[in-house]
Amino acid sequence: MPDLFTHILVAWTVGTILSFRWKQFDGPNISLIMVGSVIPDISKIMLLFNYFHDNVHEIIAPIHLPIGSLVVAGIFSLFFQDKKMTLFLMSLGIATHYILDLMLINSTGGIYLLFPLSWNMWTLNLISNTDYNITIIALIIALMVYLFKNRIKNYKEI
Repeated sequence: MPDLFTHILVAWTVGTILSFRWKQFDGPNISLIMVGSVIPDISKIMLLFNYFHDNVHEIIAPIHLPIGSLVVAGIFSLFFQDKKMTLFLMSLGIATHYILDLMLINSTGGIYLLFPLSWNMWTLNLISNTDYNITIIALIIALMVYLFKNRIKNYKEI
């Protein structure tokens, strides 16, 4: 089940692997990829409003559409000096989020991946919502990437 922790782990892993080849992905830019990976789940804040019996579903739910997530990332990138790079990095994180969500067995039919061009719902039906094996796999891969990165860093210092 790709929960918030798994989304952040996968985004960090992707950013770290890309930083081996391209230095612009290193350092604080990995944080932007990780922030981008949780943008679609901002829509979960509506659960808090549901607790107070306010219905804000129509306002917040579009954030969990790819186009809505990109709009939020675009607005967020306006606060940075290098707006294009910030938007690119956050979009990369958003892409990792939707790739993980696409793998879920979804009882509602999937996600509107190509909205507003298509109303078709997409899903690969590979992972159950209750299966935490994907989190364990993501944690193991992130740990291996972390150890590899430190090994390279120590090798360069010699």
